[in-house]
Amino acid sequence: MGIYTSAASEILDRLWDNYEGFAAYFHVRDVSLRDLGHLLEEVFVPAYLHVKSNLDRGTLHSLNHEITENVLGGLLNKPGFRDLWNEWDDHTRQTFLQEPVEELLGRILFEEYAEQFARVFIAAYESHQA
Repeated sequence: MGIYTSAASEILDRLWDNYEGFAAYFHVRDVSLRDLGHLLEEVFVPAYLHVKSNLDRGTLHSLNHEITENVLGGLLNKPGFRDLWNEWDDHTRQTFLQEPVEELLGRILFEEYAEQFARVFIAAYESHQA
């Protein structure tokens, strides 16, 4: 699974459960959430990145920083983790944090941009089917 797959999956699940008309669009086409799950990497990760690329860079940077601090703060309080963290190089640290930070970012972005995600995810699906 790629770094962005968890975020795209999280948004797809939230759209399905919480965005009016999203699941209905697919039900009419006899497509289940499970069916869409098979298209995560090919269809919905690029759709997620498309929406994300059109957002304010400063806001994204601030959110990433805040989320990273929150994730890291909880972990550094766990016994033994701080020692492990201090042994890792910067690349290992960044790799360790990327997926959970991106997933949390996806959750936050969904709250503000659900309509954009719904529109782009449906368009990506339609394009894939064409």
